[in-house]
Amino acid sequence: MKKSIFEFGDKFGVESPFEDWEREKDLAKKEYYAAVAEWYSDRECKNRVSESKIGVKVYCKLIAVSANLFGKSVRIDFLYGTNKRAPSHMSPMKEGNKVLSKTIAFGPSKEVVFEFEIPLSWKDLPNGLHIWCRIEEQGFISMPLIVEYDPYIIAIRKGDIVYSCNCGSIDTTHAFIKSNRGLNHIGLDNLWKQVLNETSVKSKGRDGFKVKYTQDARIIKNVFVGATSSFFVKHGLSINYKERIAVAILMKVSMAFEEVQEAGVIIGKGDSAFEPADLVSNLLGLYSRMRPELTKEVIFKKCNA
Repeated sequence: MKKSIFEFGDKFGVESPFEDWEREKDLAKKEYYAAVAEWYSDRECKNRVSESKIGVKVYCKLIAVSANLFGKSVRIDFLYGTNKRAPSHMSPMKEGNKVLSKTIAFGPSKEVVFEFEIPLSWKDLPNGLHIWCRIEEQGFISMPLIVEYDPYIIAIRKGDIVYSCNCGSIDTTHAFIKSNRGLNHIGLDNLWKQVLNETSVKSKGRDGFKVKYTQDARIIKNVFVGATSSFFVKHGLSINYKERIAVAILMKVSMAFEEVQEAGVIIGKGDSAFEPADLVSNLLGLYSRMRPELTKEVIFKKCNA
C-alpha cells in the first residue's frame, strides 16, 4: 500500500493505492459530528441502564455535542452482535453483526429521545448480544448496551405462555406437551394411564397397586433432578374416584417439585419455583388427559384465553 500523496492522508492516517485519491478527498471534506448516546429504561430518561432483555423497550437519548447537529437530520446506526468489543467498522457481515439504522432529526434542543425495542428475533444469537451506536458512519458514541434473554417475554411472544381471564397464565409446554423419555412414571399421560388401567406393580398382601410419579428437570445432558413419590391405590375404583386420586397425586408431587426448585441449589436460583403458570397448567394438562374432549382449544375457550 502506498502512502497517500495528499496532505489529508497524513492527517487522517489513511494509507491507500494512488488510484483511491478521489475517495480520500471526499473523506477529507466530510463534515463530522459529535454526540453522545445514553440508554434508559423509561421515556423520561430517569433510569439509565447498561443492560436489558430481549423483547424489552429501551430508550436512547442522543445529546448533541457539536453545534453543527442542531436542526439537522442524521443517520444513527445500531450495530448488534455478540462481540465483546466494538468492531472497527459497521459491516453487517463481520462476525455475524448486523446494522439497524434510524434517521434522527435534531431540533433547537440538543437532545433527542426515541424508543428502541429489542427485537425478539435476536434470541437466535448465542449468549445474548451487545448493541453499539454510532452517527453517520463515524465513531461509536455509546457504551454497548448488553442484552440478555428474558425467558418469560420470549415464551409469551412465542405463545408458550398464554394469559386467560378465568384460569390465569397457562404454560402450554406444561399442559399439552407429551413426554418422550420412555419412562412410565414421567408425564401426565403416564400418570393417568397408571391410575386408569391399574397397570403398575400389584400389591401381594393388599387389594391394590402401586402408582409412581415423577416431575423433574434436566441439569446436564442425561442427568435429571426432581421429586418422585409412590402411592398405593385400591383396585376397582370408579372413574370419578380415579380422577380424584390422579389429581391428588399430581398436586402432591407438583408441590414437592416446586419446593426443590425453590431451594435454588441444583435447579436454577430459585426463580423458577412456583411460577404463576406452573400449577394451574399442570392441572389443566391432567384434565385434558382424563377427559379427551377437553382439547387445547376447548380449554382455552373455557378459560377465556
